[in-house]
Amino acid sequence: MELRKLLDRHMTKSKAWNWSKVDSDYWEKPAEEFIPILKRWKEKKFTKVLDLGCGIGRHAITLAKNGFDVIAQDLSVDALNKIKDKIKEDNLPIQFVNRDMTELVFPAVSFDCILAYHTIQHSNFVGLQKVVTLIHAILKKDGEAFLTFASKKSDSWQKFPESHIDENTLIKNEEPEIGIPHTYLNAEQVQETLRDFSIIQMEEIIKYLPNKKLSHFYTLVKK
Repeated sequence: MELRKLLDRHMTKSKAWNWSKVDSDYWEKPAEEFIPILKRWKEKKFTKVLDLGCGIGRHAITLAKNGFDVIAQDLSVDALNKIKDKIKEDNLPIQFVNRDMTELVFPAVSFDCILAYHTIQHSNFVGLQKVVTLIHAILKKDGEAFLTFASKKSDSWQKFPESHIDENTLIKNEEPEIGIPHTYLNAEQVQETLRDFSIIQMEEIIKYLPNKKLSHFYTLVKK
């Protein structure tokens, strides 16, 4: 059995965020970790970019305003409609795709760069690995991807063992992510997942919020 079919058999079912329960103000501004990546990609004269799991468009809109030809993909119709409302008078070069992240139905070597910010963690480990494989396939040679992965140092992994469904994945039980799987990895697992890429940069950043500790790996990779 080919690898993709085998992976499909063992993936958890994806579920879109309930954006009516989201504090959208936080998601309006580009993430600070992405700003230097944006600058880098402009300097490299990259043009065609996929914003995978684009949410309500904080990165897709920023990329489009900076001259990129953007495809914004998300499982949530509501999220995509919010972006369309924001840009309806701006004539920004954004195309919209309403699909699951495990369905990257683009021709091979389509994109100069790909952004998946806090996106591919929303699956089990098998689903996450499939998405990374697909990203590699649709990225051009010498193209780059900025991918984030949830770390097992996060409070949500350590404090809620009753929600674990396997050694890497739990199912969230609070809004806006009720029923959504989340995969948490350690550094070695991230590096192994990215084995087909050259890793340009990999950082683990811990953020302390009121009553919560978040930890993610931020990786910049090249095909």
